[in-house]
Amino acid sequence: MSHSHVAALPLEVSGWVTLGCVVLLAGYLLGLRHYGPIFAPADRPATTRQMVAFVAGVLVLWVALASPLHALGERTLLSAHLLQHLLLGLLAPPLLLIGMPRWLAELAVHPPVIRRVLAVVTRPWLSVGLFSLLLIVLHLPVSIAAFAAGGLLHSAAHGLLLAAGFAVWLPLVSPVPAVVPRPSAGIRALTLFALSIVPTVPASALTLMQRSPYLVYDGASQALGISPLHDLWAAGLLAKVGGSVALWTTAIVLFFRWAAETDRRERHLAAVLPAGSAACPPDPSHP
Repeated sequence: MSHSHVAALPLEVSGWVTLGCVVLLAGYLLGLRHYGPIFAPADRPATTRQMVAFVAGVLVLWVALASPLHALGERTLLSAHLLQHLLLGLLAPPLLLIGMPRWLAELAVHPPVIRRVLAVVTRPWLSVGLFSLLLIVLHLPVSIAAFAAGGLLHSAAHGLLLAAGFAVWLPLVSPVPAVVPRPSAGIRALTLFALSIVPTVPASALTLMQRSPYLVYDGASQALGISPLHDLWAAGLLAKVGGSVALWTTAIVLFFRWAAETDRRERHLAAVLPAGSAACPPDPSHP
């Protein structure tokens, strides 16, 4: 890329979103300091793993919504736009949820109306279906053309994608199992496999196209010395590698964890039950 192309890159940073991320992180840390000793007096307010995960989640939000990536994705490169969506839907929500200690998450979902909403939207079949449908709608050429103008519509789309991501990930890494129970590791693995199907199919189609249907990005990408077709192929590869491989890897880990839990449970039952007994109620015909 020549010096003129580098100079043409949109490198602005969103001050308002950056301020919002700073406020979110400061609120989290102050909450741990001031309210942790009250609501979790016998434990640490948060583990090091939780704090690192939450800070990483806020950083991912900043990269997706406030860094130069946002400007690139809004009106310059389709691949940058798709990377934004991967960060918002598949990376930021699990990191932020993992970073929430149980006492803090319980405070966040304390209002009954929030609990009722979560009981509905976090059902795996519904959350995966809505998230998949939203991904399809957001990446239609007509949608991409509308978002390229920026403004409230694009911000609302990002908010919906983030909310849908939370609905998908909450039952998978729930910090409040009393409100949103975690299903078995096997069910969680199946949920992730189902979630990976949607980005894989259209992503494969993008990598095979010989002409980009996203005309709104053609002129901007060419101004940077990047072929619109190469930008399209890069977007497809991002969806396949960045989305599907990450989800499949997590699903495989959960599957083996489920298999290990099942084997451990069976060995425990075999050790506890008397030899020759069956794990079923006795026959009432025999006293």
